[in-house]
Amino acid sequence: MNSLKKHIGIIGLIIGFIGIATAIFEKDIAELITPKETVSAKADKKKPLLSINLGNKKISFGKSKSTPQADKTPTDTKPIRIIYSILGLCAIIAGIIAWIRKENLRICGGAVSVGLIAIAWQYVLIGIIAIAIAAILSANDYGVS
Repeated sequence: MNSLKKHIGIIGLIIGFIGIATAIFEKDIAELITPKETVSAKADKKKPLLSINLGNKKISFGKSKSTPQADKTPTDTKPIRIIYSILGLCAIIAGIIAWIRKENLRICGGAVSVGLIAIAWQYVLIGIIAIAIAAILSANDYGVS
């Protein structure tokens, strides 16, 4: 237990990286957790393109090609967002505790920053995309190709 107290910053880094990985693969995890939808029975029947009812007779023209499709509902990712936010918060707390205990300053700062990245993942992703677009545009301005 004594060696565990010396490595709180490293534990915070690991928790933060797990939080970032959870944030990156949020939709994949949500699809694994939610049950698969079954094909509806109505989709199996082929319906005519045009049908006219004339008293006792029904006249049908053409056959539509219907393929069975599952009712797609969007997967709920809110519980996973809560999970990686909690992991990021735990990483920040571990980094602060490690800083108070005078552990390595770089590891403490890394745990706090990785925790912040995990919490604010959507904004980090927008920033990465904006930097990539700016780099591509500036490379084109200077003739680099």
